[in-house]
Amino acid sequence: YDKGIMKRVDANDPKALIQEGGELYNKGNYSGAFELYRKAADLGHAEGHYQLSRMYAKEEGVETDDRGKRIHHLEEAAIRVTPKLDIILDAWSGTMTMLTEH
Repeated sequence: YDKGIMKRVDANDPKALIQEGGELYNKGNYSGAFELYRKAADLGHAEGHYQLSRMYAKEEGVETDDRGKRIHHLEEAAIRVTPKLDIILDAWSGTMTMLTEH
């Protein structure tokens, strides 16, 4: 195990937060994983948002499945992975509208 990871976690390195969050998650420490994923998400990391969305959906490290937060984090992850996602969705929506009108 990389002992230097904790220095990077303490320095709020998003990749280290995700890596350590995954370690905690795999050990069943869902609340610890949630906090690290949340920190990564707060720093704008797509994987942090995605993992939070999964945890809300599975009710792991959270009290209940908060659909609003689950969707919010999934959307944030998608936007960060595909910065032009809003343009793609608008274009797709327009195409679907045109197809259903004819």
